Amino acid sequence: MKVCINDLIHGSGERIAAAGIETSDDARALREPLLRHTPAIAAEVGELQRFLYRVFYRHDHLQALTEYAARVLGALFESLCARPEEMAPWYRAWADEVGRARSRAARRAGAPGPRGA
Repeated sequence: MKVCINDLIHGSGERIAAAGIETSDDARALREPLLRHTPAIAAEVGELQRFLYRVFYRHDHLQALTEYAARVLGALFESLCARPEEMAPWYRAWADEVGRARSRAARRAGAPGPRGA
């Protein structure tokens, strides 16, 4: 893993420097992603990813646990939306500030809430 991470950091850094990125708009205008592994290790990383998806991420036990967690967290989320007085005060204040509909949609989409929650 360390080799993969170091390759990603160094290879991406070289591409960013070579591209002359100065603003976020510069980065968005590019057609090729800047953050990726070097060709020397990309094939091995791809092989590792395929292995992990086949053997680990899609394992029946992990899938069942993920589905259970989604049901539990979904029920908790709906319960707190129905009874906002049970929310932590700082979270309720944020939901009131941005609007409950927006805070619900943001959380369902996986966006962080206040304080990165």
